[in-house]
Amino acid sequence: MSIQTRLKARFGLDNNSNTITNVADPINAQDVSTKNFSTNASNLASGTVPIARLGSSGTANSTTYLRGDNTWQTISSGTSVTITDDTASNATYYPAFATATSGTISVLDVSSSKLTYNPSTGTLTSNNITSTNNLVVGGHVYISDNKDLFIGTGQDLYMIHDGTNTSIVNQTGTLNITNTATGGALVLRSENNSGSNFELWSAAAYLDATSSNFRSQDGNTVFGIFSSNGLFAQNATDWPIRSLSSSATTTSRGGILQQRSISGGAITSSVEVGGLSAGGWNGTFYTSGWNGGGELRFVSSENWTSTANGTKLIIGLSPTGGTTLTDRLTINSDGSTTINGSLTLSGNLTINGTNTTVSATSYTASGTTQQAAMSVSASSYRSVEFTVQATLGTTYNVSKLLVIHDGTNTNTTEYGNIQLPAGTDLSSLITADISGGNIRLLVTPVTTGTVYKIIAQAIAV
Repeated sequence: MSIQTRLKARFGLDNNSNTITNVADPINAQDVSTKNFSTNASNLASGTVPIARLGSSGTANSTTYLRGDNTWQTISSGTSVTITDDTASNATYYPAFATATSGTISVLDVSSSKLTYNPSTGTLTSNNITSTNNLVVGGHVYISDNKDLFIGTGQDLYMIHDGTNTSIVNQTGTLNITNTATGGALVLRSENNSGSNFELWSAAAYLDATSSNFRSQDGNTVFGIFSSNGLFAQNATDWPIRSLSSSATTTSRGGILQQRSISGGAITSSVEVGGLSAGGWNGTFYTSGWNGGGELRFVSSENWTSTANGTKLIIGLSPTGGTTLTDRLTINSDGSTTINGSLTLSGNLTINGTNTTVSATSYTASGTTQQAAMSVSASSYRSVEFTVQATLGTTYNVSKLLVIHDGTNTNTTEYGNIQLPAGTDLSSLITADISGGNIRLLVTPVTTGTVYKIIAQAIAV
């Protein structure tokens, strides 16, 4: 005989302080069909809660989450942000920057007034831009007055404009400006100001004979010119190449323009070692001196050695109505001079230092009394030969007067008196005296207005 007993909790389990464990499946037909019992979720010690019991609205799967209102919500990829091409806002914006280079961005830092952006002008303003690689700029770069543009680790080169003048300053090593373009020119130009100058300047510089460079007194190279086509000045209206000195040059090395031959061997005879040329536009092409104009040429007069550098100076000029240069003046190394043409002197001709001087003058008589037509220094010259030509209308005279003196008295002799027409003497007397320290040629014309042309050849004391 079996005994079946049912224990029923009249008041449920709400007041049970113990956890219900090892609850067997019910065998009652009603309980078997439901297998349900109710309790508070905080009393669950293990196991999982069926998804269906977590919420009744929405679908529970791997793409949803349970909201606080027991609703299953689809996971969103984030809040969308609309981007527009704003070029109208004339305002100051402050760019934002991420605080990390990877992972999830949790903080954005906004710049200060040291970095701003204006959408209307496209201006990005920064107190300092640093690049450890290339900095490529597709537009202009503007730098305010009195702000430097530095180049070099130690700011070795900088450029600055102070509002009036611009300076490019190199503080380390050599400043090289090189043009490697085929057929390109290197142009340094000063223009748009009638009072402006182009200057190449160095304090206390000298020419280094071994390198053809100007050097400073400490031996550093200051300025050098190396050009196969020479130094060229175009469209200059007045002295394109010149040197200005604050005082007169007192040494024998005061030349402002120099050319030196740098041929491989020693200079041989008849080689042009330097010179100047002058040409211009002839209506068809520019001449260069040798094909129209003039040249001043320094030509070797012997084979050069370390102890012999004979040189002569030749001046060639294009004649009127021609283009081919003709050598007009040659000064040889021994001082002898050849003139190809006439020689006109407006002053005296001194021969062999001060030994002999030839001078000339013209004098028109005023009245018919004795008068001085010419004078020569008595302290410089002991004797004088005067050649006197007198003219009045178509009447002509010529004669010579020899004069010698002792400082006080003179002795004279007139000779070679020729008259045309014969017997028409224009001067009643031609003589000389000493007065005021001068030897005076005295004439007594027959008729006022007689013209005397005189050549004096004086021999020194």
